Amino acid sequence: MRQPAEKEKNQPSDTKTAPLALAVETSGREGSAAIGIDDNILVESAFSGRLRHSAELFPAIVRILEGLGRKPRDIRQVYLPSGPGSFTGLRIAVTFGKMLHFATSADIVAVNTLDVLAENASEYIENTGIDAGRIAAILDAKRNLFYIALFERSGSGWRRLTEDMLISAGQFLEQLPKTEPTWLLGEGLLYHSKAFLAPHTRLMEPEYWPARAHCVYRLARTFARKNSFADPVAITPTYIRKPDVLMSPDEPGL
Repeated sequence: MRQPAEKEKNQPSDTKTAPLALAVETSGREGSAAIGIDDNILVESAFSGRLRHSAELFPAIVRILEGLGRKPRDIRQVYLPSGPGSFTGLRIAVTFGKMLHFATSADIVAVNTLDVLAENASEYIENTGIDAGRIAAILDAKRNLFYIALFERSGSGWRRLTEDMLISAGQFLEQLPKTEPTWLLGEGLLYHSKAFLAPHTRLMEPEYWPARAHCVYRLARTFARKNSFADPVAITPTYIRKPDVLMSPDEPGL
């Protein structure tokens, strides 16, 4: 089992007094949390195993804060996934964010998980040198359906070519442009990568498939810099599946 991974970044000189921002990623199987100041991420901590969100989210945040000599009241902004994602994972993140808002008046930014995965693709290009001009972020929606969004490279970022699509692998491949390769990533490939193999698709390495807190942080900062914050009461996540009490006994879920 993986041990919690904590990565410290270059820390600005005012880490003891400046307002903090917290990013949480619990939309998929692997969870993590990151804390930073403005655009600088100070520490990121990955949970020790899959689906450990409820057990490890709060302890991870406390551990990071203690390492920085700070308190929960110092968190002035919270960055959350809004889905698509696991019902339980998104509920944990959104509930935590709302509690922190009502306790400390921290502002909230909620970001789309497929957009977060596009941030993973930027890291893939930077780390590998592969010029991926078009990507597809893929999440498993169960029952042979997937949440998919298509993006193309635009400067140093990504421009959406589609909204979130709820679609089968076959339907996606039929409408996918074939003029250049499309690079695929996302946890939807974990058990279904073969369904997306085609002459015009390429798979990124599995390490780039899960969403990460530092990517939530980086994406959410584009909204925070514009003071574009969510209404805590109105946040409505996009769940990959229904709550357990509404599911049929044989329906799989996260």
